[in-house]
Amino acid sequence: MGKIRRRSLHKGDLPLRLTIAAEANRRFRYVILRNDGTVVQTSSATFATEAEAQAAGTPVLRRRSLAAKLTP
Repeated sequence: MGKIRRRSLHKGDLPLRLTIAAEANRRFRYVILRNDGTVVQTSSATFATEAEAQAAGTPVLRRRSLAAKLTP
């Protein structure tokens, strides 16, 4: 598998948004998006319900947002 390169987050990427994506197998993933709509992070794990994906993604969103606020 190829190496994934992530662009670092900056204040200009705020506000970040958390969305839930449905998979074909009735499972869900959380996706964190920049303000321009590009993907910051997608969960590697899948979840049985949207609520589980939301609960797992919320702390990740907070950490990523804080990191962006601290980066000029």
